[in-house]
Amino acid sequence: MNRTVKTGWEELSTEAPNCQNFVVDTNSVETKNEADEVLIGGFNQLFANGSFKFAICETIDLDEKLAVTDEALRQNLPLFEIEREFVTHSIRYLLIKGADWWGVLRIHSVNMSVHIGGESREKCAEIFAPLERAFRVEKVKNEEIGYRVLSENEYPTFARTAAIKWEEIQKNYPKSTRIELEKLINYRRDFNSPDPRLVVMQGAPGVGKTWFERALMYEWREWADFAVVADSECLFGDGGTSYFMKIIESSPRDRTRVLVLEDTPDDIVTGARSGGLGRLLGLTDGLVACSKSIMVLLSTNTNLSDLDPALMRSGRALHKVKFEKFPPSEASARLGEFGPATTELSLADIYVRIGQSKSLSKEETISVGTYL
Repeated sequence: MNRTVKTGWEELSTEAPNCQNFVVDTNSVETKNEADEVLIGGFNQLFANGSFKFAICETIDLDEKLAVTDEALRQNLPLFEIEREFVTHSIRYLLIKGADWWGVLRIHSVNMSVHIGGESREKCAEIFAPLERAFRVEKVKNEEIGYRVLSENEYPTFARTAAIKWEEIQKNYPKSTRIELEKLINYRRDFNSPDPRLVVMQGAPGVGKTWFERALMYEWREWADFAVVADSECLFGDGGTSYFMKIIESSPRDRTRVLVLEDTPDDIVTGARSGGLGRLLGLTDGLVACSKSIMVLLSTNTNLSDLDPALMRSGRALHKVKFEKFPPSEASARLGEFGPATTELSLADIYVRIGQSKSLSKEETISVGTYL
């Protein structure tokens, strides 16, 4: 069959090639810069030349404890030859040829990328199916939560963290603290709610404030967008108000923006910097932010009794929580075989004792993370 190719200068009459007779042109393929490109380039060349008309690409999640050996491949694929092979310290590439199909395998310890080319879609699926049955394992993907990170000079950036559910970490808090935290976990807010907008969380370093904030991100995800302020000293400082107003103006109109202020500087929460405290209060119940639904989740190491009265007055805060350390009896129960405890212990203290142990049951394991 002849076909005419129209170019900008002339017409060229070409004859369609016999696609079944193509083989890999190694002289062409091996001019690639990297060895893995040779294998993948060879497969792509065969597809481009018409040696096979159909191709599929799939990724198979693997069991890291089970190696994909030549023997295992030959047990699950029709007879094939290895045309090219390239091995790094962690990945093996294979260009393979069957009777009427081609394949490229990229074999890693955790997954295998598979390209199969053949004369029909059905042929490609037929070759791939036994590989999938033999090697695929279902892996549970960790759910993630996204949030913004705000700073004056880099505004905003976005981050993601593994979702933390309250039921998974509630035993990381003594009973007195856990009861108060559950009130926040169960709280739900309407956009136009008149409820107070400030939450104050106080506690010494290592009692689990940050870990709880991550749990709130998950539990409040249906109605709240979280934004962590990386530089509260600038937001509430003595400079201009453009940064402050930008945060207000960029807040959503149909959801609640939860501003997270971690380890808020003492000169703000104690009132020593009155302008900073004024801006903070303006976010929670002032006219400047009343058109938006903005909550402030404030954590501090400063004792509640030392916080400015304006911050702590009745009706100002939705909730005020003091993160307590574990009393000796609860700490001993939490430590289990690593106890007993003779004094109060923070979550970080307990983690230091049992964090390296591999013998804890799932229920008793404290997840590795930040305990601030």
